[in-house]
Amino acid sequence: MDSDILYNQTMIRKLKATKKLHDSNITNALYSVNRSWFMPLRINDGTYEDIEYRSPSWFYYSDVPIHLFSPSLYVTILKQMDFQHGHSFLNIGSGTGYLSCLAGCLIGSSGKNVGIELQASLVHFAFIQRQKVIAFLEEADWGLPEILCLNIFEYKTKEKYDRIFVGASVKEHHRTFICRMLKNYGVAILAYYNELQKITNIGDNQYIVQTIEEVDFDEILEDDCKMPVKSCVYKPRETLDEWKKKVWEICQDYEAEFFIDYINGNACFYTFEEKANSAIKLIVGKYQIKYETRMMKQKQEKEAEKFGQELRKLKENQRMMEEKIEKVIADKENQDLEIKEFMKNENTSTADKIKNAKEFYGITDERSFNFAIAGHTKNW
Repeated sequence: MDSDILYNQTMIRKLKATKKLHDSNITNALYSVNRSWFMPLRINDGTYEDIEYRSPSWFYYSDVPIHLFSPSLYVTILKQMDFQHGHSFLNIGSGTGYLSCLAGCLIGSSGKNVGIELQASLVHFAFIQRQKVIAFLEEADWGLPEILCLNIFEYKTKEKYDRIFVGASVKEHHRTFICRMLKNYGVAILAYYNELQKITNIGDNQYIVQTIEEVDFDEILEDDCKMPVKSCVYKPRETLDEWKKKVWEICQDYEAEFFIDYINGNACFYTFEEKANSAIKLIVGKYQIKYETRMMKQKQEKEAEKFGQELRKLKENQRMMEEKIEKVIADKENQDLEIKEFMKNENTSTADKIKNAKEFYGITDERSFNFAIAGHTKNW
């Protein structure tokens, strides 16, 4: 078994042992989304401990500014959110995308999963790690996160959400702004100064505020964000060439001359073109076989459907032919019965009987006629 999977299972068992994890759906989500995927590869310890992780030396290692809450805090957040299938979720300050991927397992493919992140390097990191979840879950029913690189205060939308999480400490006017994005009976979880709060919209601009626990979050940023709003969601009906083009475009939007190799964790620098091509090769190459397999499956399904239609058509033609044959046989039997009744009739002369019998059997030869009516002579 992969050591990462084993360690992740150990983390879950520890959470269960401390009575912090009870919900089976949350447990399944933690099994599906491996915490280590969202850590720098140079980190080989502490990934699964029930502690918060920050990367203070990320710049020295040419890393990204990763910040992960403790596993138990993620469990608390997911429990308080009470995600249901089909929910829409907005994750403000989505960071590595770990929480967004966990939420995706709970809201399913019918839900909407949006992440907002200001740090371009984290958006790129989250996109790469998200592909690991896609590969692991394969055809599972989960809500694919769409990560947007912008400041939440520049997010121009009239849409409201069932669930909102803010991974930063907010002030009063921030809290008011965010609560306006909640649907009726929607829930937002955020840090108001040092308190993690659960805010429920009960309608008519009224809210119930509950304190969950004390936390220490960084303050939310209000600086203008010049990063363009770009996402790189791989859509099932999208061709690989279209997706490659979109990957290239999102790389260009980082507007940086050099890119750090976030994929293998080495402190190596690449030119823009090398980095973009490397990302495309590593990401797309992994799905080439999967894409071709899906195309082949769709082709086989179409051929099977076409064959099924032809088979149904043949069966229908056969049924209609059988009905015609049955009708001809029935008509023949009725005519045979009529001629027999005609032959039995005492008022019918022998000459008329012979004439009608010849017409019925379509016989002009006298010998053949005698043979054909041999079975009826006893009734004359």
